[in-house]
Amino acid sequence: MKLLKIILLTVCILSTAVAFGQAAAGTNAISSQPVVYRGPSHPQQASSKPMAQQQTLLGQGGYTSATGERPLWEFAPAPHYTPLVDLARSAKKDREPGQHSSTVWEDCLEKSGKACRASHN
Repeated sequence: MKLLKIILLTVCILSTAVAFGQAAAGTNAISSQPVVYRGPSHPQQASSKPMAQQQTLLGQGGYTSATGERPLWEFAPAPHYTPLVDLARSAKKDREPGQHSSTVWEDCLEKSGKACRASHN
């Protein structure tokens, strides 16, 4: 019961402090009067005007020089890529039946004690 009284008293004190803080801030800092915002007006924005004089973007001098690293595309050779079709064809040729070994092992059972014999085709 004593704990409940302490919690209730603490909540009341904090609520009172918050209420006084809001009341003090409202009188000095924030006005309750509405403020109407009016954006800047630009009446001459769409009116016609003469064109401006031409200006160069290159500067005053006619000679420009720079130093630094050259990009790779200027001096490196273009890489040669093998088409995917050619890679598939070469892989298919590698798997042709004529490319297998000519030795056939017969009668090789690991659990039997027989010796393996090889026949050459």
